[in-house]
Amino acid sequence: VHKARIAVDFSEWTSRYGEKPGRAIGSLLAACAGVQSDRMPPAPYLFMHPEARLTPEERQTFCQWTVAA
Repeated sequence: VHKARIAVDFSEWTSRYGEKPGRAIGSLLAACAGVQSDRMPPAPYLFMHPEARLTPEERQTFCQWTVAA
C-alpha cells in the first residue's frame, strides 16, 4: 500500500496534482492500464483481500472515470 500511495494517492489528489494536470492525466491513464491488464490490484493484495477483485464492469467504470476526470 505504501508503494502504491507513492505512485498515486487519491486522498491527496488535489494537493499533489492540482498544478500539474499533465502529470495527473498520465497517472490516471497508467491506473486504467494497470486495471485493464490485471496488474491492479496486485495479486498479493488480492490474496489477502479477495473482495477487492474487480469485475469487468468495475474495470470499465474505473477507466471511464479516468478519461472523464
